[in-house]
Amino acid sequence: MEAFWRRMMFGRARRAKFIVTALAFGAISCGPVSSKENLDRSNREAISLFDYIISTDRNYYKACTISDKWLVYSVFAETVRTYVNYPVRGDLSPPHHMTVPNDIIGKGAGEDPLICSETERSARKDAALSTSTQSGGGTFRERKIVASTRTAKREFSYPIFDTDYRTAFIVRDNSTRNWIKTEDGKCISFGDGEILVFIYRKRHGRWKMIGHDTYATYH
Repeated sequence: MEAFWRRMMFGRARRAKFIVTALAFGAISCGPVSSKENLDRSNREAISLFDYIISTDRNYYKACTISDKWLVYSVFAETVRTYVNYPVRGDLSPPHHMTVPNDIIGKGAGEDPLICSETERSARKDAALSTSTQSGGGTFRERKIVASTRTAKREFSYPIFDTDYRTAFIVRDNSTRNWIKTEDGKCISFGDGEILVFIYRKRHGRWKMIGHDTYATYH
């Protein structure tokens, strides 16, 4: 049971192999609890956690801002050791399971349109650029701008919970892009992004963010 849940809760570490004791992370139970029941609890806690995440930044989350796929990105061992007292010696990756964000985030947020695929996101961008939205003579490299739009995307990892489901780690890839269409039909884009890990703790039945760390930035 221990070996099984070690795989379920963490998967294969992205940067390094890790060793964790029986009292460390995992869904180790005290009694005849089935794997399905443990996984169900993980999903229930994930739904509750994302409900909190969406509610605290409601103004940001518009239609088609969340990816329909889980982000696969490890939580660094240094981060884990800062918030828990377990002897983790390597990075931890999110668990492997059969859910998708719409199963978890969709239920927590109550609005499935927040989640969309890359194909849907691209179609929305193309539709926005197909109609002239610019007036006033704006130019880009001496070419008249006829349309512009901005896209935003957040991709989340499935939470990594501690043994008691009281501490959780989620990695988030957040990116924005500005799109410009010029009079010659060319489209130019530019933007940036960042990858962060957020740490949450459950107190009195409610999740709260207790810390975060920036892992990477990009353009």
